[in-house]
Amino acid sequence: MLPFVILTSLAAHLLLVKVHAQASINTPYTPPPASQGQTASAKDTPNRQWANLLGNSLYFYDIQRSGQLPQDFRVSWRNNSVPDDGKDVNIDLSGGYFDAGNYIKATLPLCWVLTQMAWSGLSFGHGYNAAAQTPYLDRALRQGLDWILQASSVDGEVVVFIGKESTDNVYFGGDQNIPTNDRPSYKITRDNPGTDVTAICAAALAAGSLLYNGTVLPVDSTGKLQEAADMKDEAYSTQLLTRAQSLYDQAQNSLPQQVYQKAVPEVAWAYASSDFDDNLILGGTFLALATGQQNYSQYAQSIYSNSSYGYPVTSGALNWDTHQPAVPVLLVQAALANPNLNINADKYRAAAEVYLDPLVNKKMDGTKYTKGGLFLIPGDSDDASLNPALNCAALAVIYSRLATSGSKTNSYLAWARTQVDYALGNNPAHVVYSVGLHPSSPKNPQSALATGSSSGSVDNIDTDPPTERWVLYGGLVGGPAKDDSFSDRRSDYRETEVALDYVSPMLVLAAHRLAIGDTTDPFYVTMTEPVSSGGDGGLSIGAKVGIAIGCIIGFFLLLAGLAWVFRRSIKRFLNRRREPKHIPLEP
Repeated sequence: MLPFVILTSLAAHLLLVKVHAQASINTPYTPPPASQGQTASAKDTPNRQWANLLGNSLYFYDIQRSGQLPQDFRVSWRNNSVPDDGKDVNIDLSGGYFDAGNYIKATLPLCWVLTQMAWSGLSFGHGYNAAAQTPYLDRALRQGLDWILQASSVDGEVVVFIGKESTDNVYFGGDQNIPTNDRPSYKITRDNPGTDVTAICAAALAAGSLLYNGTVLPVDSTGKLQEAADMKDEAYSTQLLTRAQSLYDQAQNSLPQQVYQKAVPEVAWAYASSDFDDNLILGGTFLALATGQQNYSQYAQSIYSNSSYGYPVTSGALNWDTHQPAVPVLLVQAALANPNLNINADKYRAAAEVYLDPLVNKKMDGTKYTKGGLFLIPGDSDDASLNPALNCAALAVIYSRLATSGSKTNSYLAWARTQVDYALGNNPAHVVYSVGLHPSSPKNPQSALATGSSSGSVDNIDTDPPTERWVLYGGLVGGPAKDDSFSDRRSDYRETEVALDYVSPMLVLAAHRLAIGDTTDPFYVTMTEPVSSGGDGGLSIGAKVGIAIGCIIGFFLLLAGLAWVFRRSIKRFLNRRREPKHIPLEP
């Protein structure tokens, strides 16, 4: 009976993928050599460098794919992997994505990534179209959304995690030798619920449904719409929406409402959740937009008004776990997109600006900046320092033209640019933190997939091999330390690990630049400082040259001092050397 169930599930999964047409690729995209990051673009649109950044970022999601790969897969060094994922719960969960530099699969952060990815397409679809990256956005989204459909394919259940801490911390090798005999699947149920993960699954599926329905969200205070991402698929949109409604009903009505690690304590080591109200609001708002039904917007707003978290928020991070800062921005877009949803746009504009104004004016409580200008939230920025900054920048550009004044629009855009520029080279270490984009990009991101280890042992993480075998194009590393230094070592996971959710805000930011027709190259193209080798704690070549010159000068000063102390002895020695050689005469 078990093999039949597995084959049936696999067939359903394959049918799911084949039934719906994917956007066609007219000109395949391959990341260019890093050296091209030093070549200025022509002053036209789309800007080639921003298009490359968007393309490389989407390429990263291909690198992270799991399961059976297509015959024409563009990442030549990747292989099929983990075919037995989900076998223990009779579901084919071999697809989807590996979460970060390791091989776990985690539903909660994945759903935030898919939500943010779809949100970028809903807001800046024209950017994807202009860069000819819409087909790759389509493929990246389907790979994740199809996996969520599979993970929630048993009524009342959602698989929320695959893998174990004990296994994950041992193996650090390629995709062909991943230990597959100890990859348990953990799930929540109606009787043992996880409100947060169920609600954010609903949000991701509903946001995807909107995108595949050809919807465009307003990014202008007049409600002016841009071009839709060219990936309309009505059948797939309907399938996503139906499942989103079912999951949201489960999130609303399964009691007690609770964070999912209470139901599945085994996930707490990797992705413990702090709340679920924000996920309920996001899920309800996206469903209100997708269905046009007020009951969803009313429920979302009732959660907003009665949440113990305390809205509107005036500080705090935006990341895979905490989405509170994003809530009012989405509600403003929903209010403008559909006035029948009975959402007060002015109320949520004020709430959005209560957060964004102190952010861009550098007055937000509990935050600070590095000397180089990177925005930090102590605690949230301790690991992956770039992530809170880029998420806030992504939120600022989505909201910027919805603001209550032109001056606020300008300040939001200007602040976002500082953080993007920092990530793309305008930092004291002169590192471009997107891998493979520029000669100063990191060379050793923490990625078991790309390392090319012969031993597969985490004990040899920095030495096997000394330099990463494969280029992890598009991977955004965690980022620098609080003193702006960066050490390009695989063992330093805080600075060099990559993850699905590190890259997703960069999709928003790059698509925005392309959507507005920005012809100005990213900062790294015009870098005037020397390029960092990325392996010496963030010192640029210029800094190294300066140190070398200082050492040489110091050496000669030392010689001068010694010469003064031993001047008489040296004089006698030189005089002796100058005396003619005395050659005895033959007798």
